[in-house]
Amino acid sequence: QMSDAELMRFYSLLGEAVDTHHESVDVEGLRIVRVTSDGVDRHVAPKEAYLPLAAETSSPSDVFFVKPEVYSFGRSDSQKKYARSFLGEIGVRPYDEKAAVEKILKEHYSENNFKPSKNDLKSFIALLEKESDKASLFTSYRIFECQDGVWRKPCQTFLDQPFMDTG
Repeated sequence: QMSDAELMRFYSLLGEAVDTHHESVDVEGLRIVRVTSDGVDRHVAPKEAYLPLAAETSSPSDVFFVKPEVYSFGRSDSQKKYARSFLGEIGVRPYDEKAAVEKILKEHYSENNFKPSKNDLKSFIALLEKESDKASLFTSYRIFECQDGVWRKPCQTFLDQPFMDTG
């Protein structure tokens, strides 16, 4: 197994090649991203990994965060830049509010694992208040509990009284 420094050089080399030659790299099915989970290093597919939150923020324990030593340690700023660029190119993204909501939807609102909670609406609303263009995230999930007790998708839900009395 490569050391963290060797893996960072590898990511950097690939990142520089992608940036310089404007080519994409298809590694979707490869477990190429090193993460630390429960104190153990392992490799996951790019779509399963996230860049860590800011140091002062507490991180969820059930999310795979890229090991910082493979993209942000060392003296070479260009190596760090290209390593991070490569990780972004292959689909690793920051764990932000959108990623947190996607995680909730997949874990609690999928057809195979339906465990809705009205408390999740707070997270959904907070995201949409900041980024209204993310509304499409919810189209295929049953996130609304209707009067009859059935949970429905947004396209199946209607208000029958005015939402706001406009006179």
